[in-house]
Amino acid sequence: MTSLRLLGRYIREHWQGPALLAACCGMLFLLTALYHAPAELPRYTSLLLFCLGCAAYLYGFVRWVRRLHAAEALLRQMPAPLDFTEAQEIFSAGEPLLVLARRLEGLRADSSARLRQRQADDADYYALWAHQVKTPLAALRLLIQQDTASAAQGACLQELCKLEQYVDMVLSYSKLGSFSADLSPTRTDLAGPVAAAVKRVAPLFIHQTHTRLQVDVCSRMVTTDEKWLVFALEQLLTNAVKYTPEGTVRVYLDPQDPDTLVVEDSGIGIAAEDLPRVCQRGFTGRNGRMAGGRHSTGIGLYLTKEILSRLGHRFSIDSQPGCGTRARIGFARPPLAIE
Repeated sequence: MTSLRLLGRYIREHWQGPALLAACCGMLFLLTALYHAPAELPRYTSLLLFCLGCAAYLYGFVRWVRRLHAAEALLRQMPAPLDFTEAQEIFSAGEPLLVLARRLEGLRADSSARLRQRQADDADYYALWAHQVKTPLAALRLLIQQDTASAAQGACLQELCKLEQYVDMVLSYSKLGSFSADLSPTRTDLAGPVAAAVKRVAPLFIHQTHTRLQVDVCSRMVTTDEKWLVFALEQLLTNAVKYTPEGTVRVYLDPQDPDTLVVEDSGIGIAAEDLPRVCQRGFTGRNGRMAGGRHSTGIGLYLTKEILSRLGHRFSIDSQPGCGTRARIGFARPPLAIE
């Protein structure tokens, strides 16, 4: 749009100012004629008012053009279905940026609502898929256990255990957004969740004959959600056996702090530069690329840390390359202050 066309449009939309100025000058000439005053007075006064009015009108026109260009630039970045036929209606208003801001806010709110709905639909789908796939996995486990004559039974049980863990990881990941809705903390003996987690990962140790699992007495009353704690322990034990091709994985209560459960292995350890990032989502590190290969997802420790944090348990990992890894879960809680 050329400058002359813009000026013509501005005059059509802002004609009140020039009309008021012309009316004032006309009244001045009329009063001069009625009172027979000198003609020079209305001429010079009208000229002065005309110059001041033109300067103010030109300043308003420049600001209006700048606002118009800013509105056009914003409109080019707006998503469909808004098109420039609707934009012409926006520009016809006296304050295009105000109308544009309202339109942008409406689009933002609509987009946020669609995104939340899409995320909720995805979470529901993954949860449904995870529950449905558990049925054929359970049937497959039963068939493998019945086929005692097969020499590959141990390997099949190990791979089936991994499949079940991946399904549980998908289900747990989808529930993180509504974690509190699936939380049921109780006072329980720590030996129960430890035994349940060991039973779940037992096929991994049975097939990996050079890795020994040692579970010390872990009887300790703690306040936790048993289901989520079993999942976290299962992830720690899976990581321990994965990166301990030969050695011992031990689960015990810290002698110096009986409220702390330790999962310790004598495996390859974690590099010092990787240790601060091992619990980040998607981070596999040097060990994940070497030992885990393409099967390392970088999700297990992330879920473990998130779950334990939301349960209110302290979680830390210390390790040295070639000297194994120790994962600690602290169950101690500060006493409540009653005022």
